[in-house]
Amino acid sequence: MLYLTSSKFREPFFFLRKKLNSEIYASCGIEVKFLESPDYAYTQVDCYVKSKDSKGKIIDRQIDSLVLSYLGNILTEAILIYWEPIILSKMINANYNYLRSKEKREISEKVFERLKMQEPCGFPKAVYDRRSQIYNTVLEYLRENGRINIEGFLNFRLRFYWDALENVVNQTADGILWAKEYDDFICLLKYFLESQEPRIKKVHVILLNTGFQLYDSDDNIVAGDSLEEYVAGFEEEEIDSGDLLISALVAIAPQEVVLHLSTEVDLQEAVDILKNVFGKRMVICSGCSRCISVT
Repeated sequence: MLYLTSSKFREPFFFLRKKLNSEIYASCGIEVKFLESPDYAYTQVDCYVKSKDSKGKIIDRQIDSLVLSYLGNILTEAILIYWEPIILSKMINANYNYLRSKEKREISEKVFERLKMQEPCGFPKAVYDRRSQIYNTVLEYLRENGRINIEGFLNFRLRFYWDALENVVNQTADGILWAKEYDDFICLLKYFLESQEPRIKKVHVILLNTGFQLYDSDDNIVAGDSLEEYVAGFEEEEIDSGDLLISALVAIAPQEVVLHLSTEVDLQEAVDILKNVFGKRMVICSGCSRCISVT
């Protein structure tokens, strides 16, 4: 006999009963009987295995290794189907309780999407191999014990599983929150840009190894590398060339920006931000005398 208990949830036991009877009976002709004893605090299911002797008489049968194997596999499936969403919901609500329901729902949806991947990129093996690790732990426990409380087992025997899920939750949330901060930053820059009166019609941006230079249509230098007048309030050591370029162009607010790129200059992050902020007002030069002089 095997005792399965749960403090709150009865639905998984309906799943267990259906799966055990259908799979074990179909495979080896053994019928599993459930005597369910609902209580105010928990639900307990006593699992008896019934089979027939050589004379056709119904007898109780020991829960052998074959039945344990089926039971371990089905319990693992129940944990992944029923308890995993509960665990993830608790984690998200506990770790990110300051977020709105919509944002937490977005994290939850993205986590489930990533967990469905065969091998989630960037996650430890315990994430995408969790089914086999849970199964092995369940099977080992069932061999040693005749009673298993699902919640207690999850909390104390499957800590590696919780840690793996928390890794996915935190990485997913960090990515979503970073993307939100990035979008807010772009919106703020767009607002500043639209609120500025254009100081110049067209600006050519020449990216250099030492920084950058801005020219007008007549090849006059608009500003030097330091650009103090456009980035007042920033200390020199607190801002790099990419931040300086963004601040300068937003402050100048040109009607058109022509960007002359060099393969040796690493300002791609700033360039991507400027593309999002200026939109159609920015064009990438396909090659000209300025580009040649840079290279």
